[in-house]
Amino acid sequence: MKYFFKKTTNHHVGNITSSINNYLNHESFSTNLEYIKVIRKLKRLIKKESIPNDRTKLFEKEIKSINKNRTLTEKTDWGGVSLKYVNVGKNKIKKLLVIKKLGVLGFEYHKLKHEKLKILEGKCVLFYSNHKSKGWEKGQICYKLAKPYDKFEFCPYDEHGIIALKNSVIEETSTNDLDDLVFVYTLK
Repeated sequence: MKYFFKKTTNHHVGNITSSINNYLNHESFSTNLEYIKVIRKLKRLIKKESIPNDRTKLFEKEIKSINKNRTLTEKTDWGGVSLKYVNVGKNKIKKLLVIKKLGVLGFEYHKLKHEKLKILEGKCVLFYSNHKSKGWEKGQICYKLAKPYDKFEFCPYDEHGIIALKNSVIEETSTNDLDDLVFVYTLK
């Protein structure tokens, strides 16, 4: 399938906002190699803008636990995951996505899982395709420069991905479908 970007309302984060808009509004991809090229160029744009990392207490605390392989954490290429709450009876799980600056979470979807994301610290570019949103077209990807307190909700089959502009922490609350992950494209 061919994916293309559609501009959405973005928060102003210096020159990076217009750089990202100018770049993504002309990009599309339909293969993993094309996706990798888009992401690499986007990361170069972010590096060029030299966005400083703020001191982020939660990020520093969680990344330290992840790097020490503490219980209920998982280290990843982009940072890691810290599991905070599981209630099988209520079909609910809460975890923190701890993403290093320029860390990229693959473009993915879930067949069963319903998830909500809330930015707690940092700034990131969130790509998403909400199939049930008004005016949605097949292959359309919206993107937003997300900051603390921004919230996103994804139903099954809604594709989504993340690139961190700064060290970031995102709270994910979802149904307890832990093995329900389908990568559309990855950086590998």
